[in-house]
Amino acid sequence: MEELEIVASKISDITRLADMSMTLAETILSILNYILLQEKDQNIRKMTNSILKTTEEIGYKVTYTERQASVITTSLALLVMHPDPSVFGGLAFGVTSYNRGMDLKINVQENPFKKAMASVFLPKSLKKFLGIEHADPDKHSKIQFKFFGTTSLFVVTTTPNEC
Repeated sequence: MEELEIVASKISDITRLADMSMTLAETILSILNYILLQEKDQNIRKMTNSILKTTEEIGYKVTYTERQASVITTSLALLVMHPDPSVFGGLAFGVTSYNRGMDLKINVQENPFKKAMASVFLPKSLKKFLGIEHADPDKHSKIQFKFFGTTSLFVVTTTPNEC
């Protein structure tokens, strides 16, 4: 497990670079995917903050030419986008298929999901926060959606004396 902690630490260092290409983001998330698939080792929780901060930093720094970009591995997904405020009518991110370590599918649509394993919906009322006053799409707000196919990152442990 110590080796995985070293790898996670080095990846965190890499994300401190000024810019990040999609290729680098895909490579880093593939390595994090490997780490997440080792979740049976209880020590993975020591890396929780590092993994969460690293994926967030990637979302902020990754450069892409379209309105949105995504990286999907077998146990995690990252989608970043600059929604167009002039036509924003709500936005839903959903995980529509997931089998641990094998099959992860995400979808983005305007309306809430009727059937999804996990989903988030951003209502039309958020339009006022998206930077409509800016003509340059790069100045529009950036939205990140992340899915982690492991719950071990979010397990809270308590000792018998804590309530």
